[in-house]
Amino acid sequence: RAEVIGLGSDLGDNLFGDVQASQVVAVSGTVWDDNGAAGGVAANGLWDGDEPGLAGAVVSLSSGLVATTGPDGTFLLYAPPGQSITVTETNPSDYVSTAAIPGSGDVTRLDDDRLQVGPLDGGSTSDGNLFGDVLPTDLSIVKAGDPDPVAPGGVLTYTLTYANEGMQLGSQVYVTDTLDADTAFGGVVSQPLGWIGPDYDPGPPATLTWYTPTLAAGASGSLVFPVTVSAEVTHGMVLTNTAYITGTVPELDRGNNVYTETTGIAPQEALIYGTVFEDLDGDGLQQPGVEPGLAGVLLSLDEILTTTTDLDGAYTFAVTEAMTYTVAETDPEEYLSTTPNTVTVSVELGDAAEVNFGDLWIGHCGCPPD
Repeated sequence: RAEVIGLGSDLGDNLFGDVQASQVVAVSGTVWDDNGAAGGVAANGLWDGDEPGLAGAVVSLSSGLVATTGPDGTFLLYAPPGQSITVTETNPSDYVSTAAIPGSGDVTRLDDDRLQVGPLDGGSTSDGNLFGDVLPTDLSIVKAGDPDPVAPGGVLTYTLTYANEGMQLGSQVYVTDTLDADTAFGGVVSQPLGWIGPDYDPGPPATLTWYTPTLAAGASGSLVFPVTVSAEVTHGMVLTNTAYITGTVPELDRGNNVYTETTGIAPQEALIYGTVFEDLDGDGLQQPGVEPGLAGVLLSLDEILTTTTDLDGAYTFAVTEAMTYTVAETDPEEYLSTTPNTVTVSVELGDAAEVNFGDLWIGHCGCPPD
């Protein structure tokens, strides 16, 4: 059949070729969408459930004939007898291959896009040849740890953010997380409905595995869990944690299926802390609930570090060396000290030392300045 699309043009010599059916080999079959429709399993390479035929696939024979599948995905081509013929299926745009299944006669699978037929005698047929295609997924995962750096013996919270950025439902999706040897799993904080797990394998290395049977195109979410860092780690060490996501549906890009997060170890610290308070009775001791803290008071540590008190009169210095330090307080305007303005204190790493300062408003005191 030829269609004339316009008048006044020279359409050339149109040719039609025919051959007796007894002189050729008939090769037929179907290209189907392996999308898991109506009870099927997506991308499993089997024509199951109610998966539909796929239009727009190009099927060609090494002997020269080419056909494009229609709405039902079927094709029919003719090959010369007495020779091996390669049947090649070219996917529609954006699709990837899942299977090539030999039909009747002498047919061999070469790969997911090719079958080899014959040699067969003229008048014979090879039908039921199948090719499976599917739109791909694009599973991805990224990971973040908080805090970074983390203190020895501290709690580190990981957030695994997954997504299916592809055009096809993800099937049989697994997320696996490999823990650093210097961390211990602390339980799940949160995970979306539909995920099963995690299954904990102590290893080594220790791993956590989550599973969901399907992950819709465009879906995303987060898995959150803490780990406890070993108290034996030291500053300069790095914790390494790797997460990866996999599924059975072919993917456009597997480069984003793995993510490695590294977290530094904070230097061990000692704390020097305390309160500057309004010493209403002048005894040098803060009476809880009676004598309030003083905000905005300036303090210094070894005349190098400075800080000011918060709304409750509290302050903190964090130091990374075990030694003796001098804490000095500058009295607020119109206040006199009821405690020494300079205090010397020795600390070891991992310890905390409390140094409080009392001040009295001069309106409450008839004493001379200190």
